[in-house]
Amino acid sequence: MDEKRISCELHTDYDIEVNNLPAHAWAEAVFSTPEDEIVVEVNAADDPIISVSVGPHVTWKGSVTDFKLLLRGLAQ
Repeated sequence: MDEKRISCELHTDYDIEVNNLPAHAWAEAVFSTPEDEIVVEVNAADDPIISVSVGPHVTWKGSVTDFKLLLRGLAQ
């Protein structure tokens, strides 16, 4: 198996934790609500890329730097 490049963790308010999920190229978390499916993906195959989608029609994808700008309200 290739070298692990991503380490994943998941924590919930039920005091459930899943740690050290290994991944080589990408990992995603999928959250389902009654109204929407929310997906967060990190792809580290080359330069890390973050993708966030809510339902089938709202998607954002960019670099880690772009994501930081988005969270600060500075993204275009």
